[in-house]
Amino acid sequence: MVSKATLLAVFLVMVLSLITRQGGARRHLLPPVCQTWNSTTVVCRRQAISQFSSDFRSTLTRIPPGIPKSITTLDLSGNNITDLHKDSFNELRNLQYLVLSGIYLRTIEDGAFAQLENLKELQLCYPSNATNEDVFKGLSNLRYLHLDLNNVGCLSDHAFVSLTSLENLAIVEISGLEDRTRLFERLSLWSPLTELEFLSLSVHRDSEINFGPVFRYFSNLHTIEIKLLEPVSMNVTVRMLQPLSPHLQHLDLRLLKDEDSDISIDHGDLLIEHGVLESLTNLQTLHLPRVPFSSIADVLPELRHTQIEELLFYSHGIDAITSETLAVIDNLENLKILSLLTTRQAARV
Repeated sequence: MVSKATLLAVFLVMVLSLITRQGGARRHLLPPVCQTWNSTTVVCRRQAISQFSSDFRSTLTRIPPGIPKSITTLDLSGNNITDLHKDSFNELRNLQYLVLSGIYLRTIEDGAFAQLENLKELQLCYPSNATNEDVFKGLSNLRYLHLDLNNVGCLSDHAFVSLTSLENLAIVEISGLEDRTRLFERLSLWSPLTELEFLSLSVHRDSEINFGPVFRYFSNLHTIEIKLLEPVSMNVTVRMLQPLSPHLQHLDLRLLKDEDSDISIDHGDLLIEHGVLESLTNLQTLHLPRVPFSSIADVLPELRHTQIEELLFYSHGIDAITSETLAVIDNLENLKILSLLTTRQAARV
């Protein structure tokens, strides 16, 4: 007769064998490009083989299977995923942060985001040939959207219709857009975004940007940030910002993406039309990094008509700050911070 000890030993061996096989299967299912895989966070970014190598590890070509349903953060940036299907994020109802930046998608099927009802932040490279009417369907709780664009025309008039809670929108040009001029004049496109507070635009070429009449009703939109990614000229006109003038509080105009670079570069010119600043009666901060002081000196007196509290601009060798300049600044009753930037330094008064 087999002893109890022998039976117990056999049972333990069987249990250990089963655990080993399941663990091996789980390790096999985990994609090799993933850096984090647990019950709350999955991170599978494209990575270089080493910090000294320009070669990358193999990347994902589809959304990895078996993602835990409980995760709140999913980062798949930089992979070779080309299509998002209706079931790509199936049952990930707890997801709050989804990063798909650096993924050059060809298509997004209708309803691809429909189950992500708790999503708060989305970073996405928008397909240049997408024609979806309501590509963001289901994202009524989304607060932040970072959108890389290669073709303005691909945004249908109803692309934003589901984004009724969006507060922060960043649009980055992958390359110079052909039809940016009328982008902000499309009533049907922008009218759903009544909760928008912060709008950031990163653009390549000089092209007139005019905010259409629909922006008059964006009473929550208090901050505009415009970055020129190439050293070209930019004109800021009264017509450009007129619909924003009743509620705009923070204006940030940057001539180059990397303001902290030590490299001597030929930056473009920023020209602010007379009447622009005095029309922004609620303006509190004006940031003009990489904008020579000489480019704004003649419009500074208009800031007396605003609520300006913080002023930042750039100075280099040929700039001259005169006693008249300081007198203008001295008359800004609400001014609390004056920042004068050189290449990597700032002086605060």
